[in-house]
Amino acid sequence: MNIVVASGDADQLEMLVICATKIGKQMNLRVPVTVRSGSATEEVRAKIDQQTRLLIIASSLIGDQREADQGLNLVKSLASSERAPACIVVGRLELLLPVQAINQCELLVVDSSTDYIERCIQLARRLGVIPIGTARASERSSANVAPPVGAPINIAPPSQAKKSKFAVLQVDLRSADFGLVHLDIHEDGAVDSSEPQMLKLNACDLAEFIKNSKALKTNLAKWQRSRRRRNGSYAQWHAEYRKLGEHVSRMLWGNDSFRNYYYMALGATRNQNGAPNGRVRFRFNLERPWFDGLWELISADNDVRHLILENTVARRFLLPRQFSPTATPSGQIDNEDGTLNVLVLQSEVPAGSTPDGPRDPLWQHYWKSFKGVLPALPHLQEEVNALNKLGESDGQQRIEVTVTVLPGKPPAPGKAWSLADDLQAHLEDGKRRYDIVHFAGHALFADGIEGDQRGYLVFSGFPNPRAVPVATVAPWLKAAQVQLVYLSCCRSSAASAALEFSCNDIPMAIGFHWDLDDSKAPVFARQFYHELLRSDLKVCRAISRARKQLFDEYDRGDPIWASPVLIAQPRNWLEVEDVLKLSARHTGGWPADRRMSDRPVASHSRL
Repeated sequence: MNIVVASGDADQLEMLVICATKIGKQMNLRVPVTVRSGSATEEVRAKIDQQTRLLIIASSLIGDQREADQGLNLVKSLASSERAPACIVVGRLELLLPVQAINQCELLVVDSSTDYIERCIQLARRLGVIPIGTARASERSSANVAPPVGAPINIAPPSQAKKSKFAVLQVDLRSADFGLVHLDIHEDGAVDSSEPQMLKLNACDLAEFIKNSKALKTNLAKWQRSRRRRNGSYAQWHAEYRKLGEHVSRMLWGNDSFRNYYYMALGATRNQNGAPNGRVRFRFNLERPWFDGLWELISADNDVRHLILENTVARRFLLPRQFSPTATPSGQIDNEDGTLNVLVLQSEVPAGSTPDGPRDPLWQHYWKSFKGVLPALPHLQEEVNALNKLGESDGQQRIEVTVTVLPGKPPAPGKAWSLADDLQAHLEDGKRRYDIVHFAGHALFADGIEGDQRGYLVFSGFPNPRAVPVATVAPWLKAAQVQLVYLSCCRSSAASAALEFSCNDIPMAIGFHWDLDDSKAPVFARQFYHELLRSDLKVCRAISRARKQLFDEYDRGDPIWASPVLIAQPRNWLEVEDVLKLSARHTGGWPADRRMSDRPVASHSRL
């Protein structure tokens, strides 16, 4: 018995061989399963015989470059044979319909988040190559083996719903009129995955939504700056926000596939009383320019309820570059010392500051077009004080917290310095580990021509502040094992800068959609970290609770509750759900329902 794999890309072929080897072990046959590989059409055809149980083939092979999708054409030619093997075609999303028309054939869509091994095992089980139920319990609980794609989702009645159960409803959007919707039900480490369904959108409708999303963010800043209209700015913003929410909701709820999957997710996660319990996660996987849309404002079907007040809404950027199958994704990091380590960057600038920037044309063009100066942030110290209190013992919190603030002491008068240099020096030896970096200051984002876009953090210093590209700062933080970057910036570009951190191997980032009122920055920060400690460091739950709390408090006066955006790049949702959770071996294995006074208390320091 054998499995044949084929690809014109050497790295991908190597990964497919690994996938075939793992599938062969789970087939539980009495005879050995061999793996044969090839890269050209005729070579592959020669290796397929009556003992071939499965063919895993990329749509592109080595051969005539004028003939597109040689691999798919080979599969089509084999389909008429009486002993045709089951096939998995590895290729683009556009091949979904042609592949579905072939008997015993499935498509593995490749993008920046593809887990080749997990998806190949899912599809092999769906094709019947791996018998149902052969996976060991340890494998089923891991991210490498999941139940078959398309298998019926077990919707437990309300009385059987478990606290550990949650659903992830994902929307992939690459083009203006075509997308996919996925549904995964997570329970005790196992995942029931539904088959991806087509999501049809109107290109003009979508373009209008993106345009209106940008306009809303710009108009809010204008309304808030106008003293004459300031008192009515929130009411005006909220009316436009609801109108835009109805727009995006019509686009999504108009698809039967989205509607059906949402109600399946809702049914699977109801509490014992049969009511929704906030355990549905929405994730929008987006490319430019669709990333700029205000997807968080989606409302329920035929309802004005904002779903972000009930559930977590996150986003992932679909990277335009080709995903390397041998790349290691960002994953969960166990805290080696059993504490939550927070690094706070207090980047104060004088009013009317003009930062020194890098010597790149994009920055020079951007700052020239900026036509302004940076204002001081009068409430920044209040925000830092609130973070410092995380490290103070109140006898109630069960998570040990260490807070470090940079700069640690006031610089010497008249001496040249930069917070960026202090940060790099602080982290360069690689001995310090931080779970969260909280940047309080200014973030800027430059939109260049031909897709050249770049985020900058403005670091305080003398004689001038310094603007440093996010791509320069990210490796410093990655070396310190940072899991979450919180950008508390009074610029609407903070969300775009947060995205760039996520694209540079920082698992999670929080930014803000529009200019955040400086006086409200400490409010959301204080509430978020309070909920984070209360939620055993579960970021999804913390940001949802903080948003709901501030909505109840500021619903008639400030849109702070709607501004935060959570960006998560890891391919496995469990890395998002529990990315900051402390390792049980360091916490003594405290049950989740123990009181907050059962754990060690905290400390804080200022360098």
